[in-house]
Amino acid sequence: MNTEKKEIGMPIIALGLDLVPVIVIWLSSLLKYSLSFMWLFAVLAPIAGLLTGIMSLRKGKELIGMTGKVIAIIAIVLPLCVIAFIIIVFIGVATGLISLM
Repeated sequence: MNTEKKEIGMPIIALGLDLVPVIVIWLSSLLKYSLSFMWLFAVLAPIAGLLTGIMSLRKGKELIGMTGKVIAIIAIVLPLCVIAFIIIVFIGVATGLISLM
């Protein structure tokens, strides 16, 4: 049994950066206003999360362990799925396939 402690801090940070837009949307709806730097951070944080997830995968399974590898893969796939969803919705609305009313 391998009881060696793995370095999973970087994958957890990557996943946390991917969840920043949810927190910003929640805060802006809670406060009834939003600041422009909050939205700028909400746009840039998932990009940083994606890059941090890639960097943590490059560390290797020996350093981050299987749990870190799974978290890093989720941190990479999550922003890509969100971007794909946004593109599909925008194209659907622009072409009339998805109606807003």
